[in-house]
Amino acid sequence: SDSSFRIFTWQLMINENSFKHHGAIQMKTNDGSLQLFPLIDKSAEIEKIEDTVTNNLSWVGAIYYRIIQKEFEKKKSYTLIGYDEFGAESSRKIIDVLQFVEGKPQFGGNYFILPNDSIKPRNPFRFVMEYKKGAGPKLNYDEDLDLIVKENLVSPSKEPEKKSTLIDL
Repeated sequence: SDSSFRIFTWQLMINENSFKHHGAIQMKTNDGSLQLFPLIDKSAEIEKIEDTVTNNLSWVGAIYYRIIQKEFEKKKSYTLIGYDEFGAESSRKIIDVLQFVEGKPQFGGNYFILPNDSIKPRNPFRFVMEYKKGAGPKLNYDEDLDLIVKENLVSPSKEPEKKSTLIDL
């Protein structure tokens, strides 16, 4: 909402089991010149995406469909909600936080506190909701409540650790 940047993201299907994301952040500058940060998708190479702070050259790729501007510890932060086609059996929705640190993009950080759960880390640096391909659970920001609302996922086969079984009710 502050018009300080624009973010463009898209995905390409490599094959039926593999997708690659691309993107760029275009920054507003005082002199009108173009400042562009390429977003390089390194999702496949990042071992624990929920526990890793990244930058534009090592980005957890997603197609962003919502940006929420907030202030956190007296710094502007942008909550990004996105979609990732991911793989043959499952898709993901991701909540990431973008801040500009010394003028450069930084994704993730210590912003999330989740209840104890045997599957998800308690304090992830980004929230990842993986689910069965085609399930389509809701994950979005509700302006009236000033909250991000998500659907609960269940595994009809009683295998919640197997993400490709999780569906919305």
